[in-house]
Amino acid sequence: MNQTQILGITLFVGGAVLLWLAYGAWDAPIDRLSVAIAGEHTDRTIEYLVGGTVVAVAGALMALFGSGKA
Repeated sequence: MNQTQILGITLFVGGAVLLWLAYGAWDAPIDRLSVAIAGEHTDRTIEYLVGGTVVAVAGALMALFGSGKA
């Protein structure tokens, strides 16, 4: 396992943590209020969701294809 794969695993775990935070924020009272008033989720919830998805996918790709062998 090389450094790129280790970094990919680390990023994947970080992305999973962000997605977990997004899941928690999705059902928070302030987010429910935001949906009721504005019709959309709070910016922080969306940032956690998008950021977690991007980081987790990038990390998974780095872990799977970052072997450095051509």
